[in-house]
Amino acid sequence: MRGTSSLLALCAAGLLFGGCEQKSEPKLVLGKKKQACELSTENLVGTQWVLLEIKPDRSEVPNIKTRLKIYEEGGATKAKYTVSSYSDVYTYECSLKDTPGGKELLCKEEPKVKDFCQALMVAEKECTPEAMRAIDPDLTDAQIKEGV
Repeated sequence: MRGTSSLLALCAAGLLFGGCEQKSEPKLVLGKKKQACELSTENLVGTQWVLLEIKPDRSEVPNIKTRLKIYEEGGATKAKYTVSSYSDVYTYECSLKDTPGGKELLCKEEPKVKDFCQALMVAEKECTPEAMRAIDPDLTDAQIKEGV
């Protein structure tokens, strides 16, 4: 289940990583002027991100323990994510997925399907192909067979 929780952490962090430092024409967002962002899924490679924590006084403070770096290695897009740790760095394979809202960069580690089954059994659930596809809809039939 570490893979699923890491994936979820990465997705959640992706929503919180803020900022586009490019200077363009400002836009009005929720009563504040905000710079237009020209960042897209096509130009994320080579970027690094730091989580901006929002404090109770609504100030934003960079959390240097939570970092994301998107890079290319051997023709494949990858991401390194620190999961709020100075020393724990996880590497994820990334791919572009078409969604109704446009392209989305999906970064995740190889699924550990045996761990999925073990987690289901600990929760007193049956390890079925349907239950495993509910955890990760991208699983292949071979991966599900390995997990069962």
